[in-house]
Amino acid sequence: MVKENNHYRQVLKITDESFDPQQLFAYNLYISYSRDRVRFTVLDTERNKFIALEDYIVSHIFTPLQGAQVFKEAFSDHPYVFSPDWRKICVAVNNHNFTLIPETLFEKDAAADYLRLNCDYDPDHEKIFTYKHTGIEAINIFSVDKYLTQIWERQLPQKEIYYLHLTSPLIASLLHYGERTADKRLYAYVQNKSLCLLVMHEGRMEFCNLFQCTTPEDFLYFFVLVMQEQKLNPDQDRVTIWGDLTHDAALFTLLRNYIRNVQFGTRPAGVGYSYKLEDIFQHHYLDLYGIHFCA
Repeated sequence: MVKENNHYRQVLKITDESFDPQQLFAYNLYISYSRDRVRFTVLDTERNKFIALEDYIVSHIFTPLQGAQVFKEAFSDHPYVFSPDWRKICVAVNNHNFTLIPETLFEKDAAADYLRLNCDYDPDHEKIFTYKHTGIEAINIFSVDKYLTQIWERQLPQKEIYYLHLTSPLIASLLHYGERTADKRLYAYVQNKSLCLLVMHEGRMEFCNLFQCTTPEDFLYFFVLVMQEQKLNPDQDRVTIWGDLTHDAALFTLLRNYIRNVQFGTRPAGVGYSYKLEDIFQHHYLDLYGIHFCA
């Protein structure tokens, strides 16, 4: 199990009876990593079914190096996270270092230049990755702290680790839902102090960005700002939310005072879920489930 200390605290652990640590070659490991939250889920690829999920709150992390070191320390004694036997390992990172480029304009050698237009890219401490979104003909360019990638390289030197930016599982999930409407739709993902807002219109993505927030009022400000910029009407247009919220959360209550038609999203269809996951709110863990539609 993970060592609990003043940095890591487990808040959820679910394991289906069918999970077999001797069968990792048939399972995919999907990890969502951020400075204040680490969670992972296990997909049984033969049955196309999620069969395990663990969630950890992270605190008192002030630098990327410290975050990577604590991650290694916390999970070094986990019975299978760092196992080389997984069929596939995918890590989605939640940071603000990303940009989306139309596929027709993308040149691989210019990836760093594209990224610098949107954020402060530090080649000495970050590594660039890309992911192609075929459904919207766009390339997600993002960076990952080298401290984190080096942990995996040292733990599993012979294993390829697939990296994604948080926005890619969210985009892939929205495309998988396949909702096509003549009206614009605003979708949101909330995780602690992070807010991702996406606008879809007739199956196309027209807006995607991440915002750093501290208070419920901060979140509300960005909701209202994006709705105004995208010419969405808070009295008429629907807003769908996923993430770490409950119906009685202060943020959800505040949003309903300003946005008439706000609702929680559901889990993606087209994949199975252990019965033990049924007690979890359906709008939770889209950052994990959505990795499946990128992998």
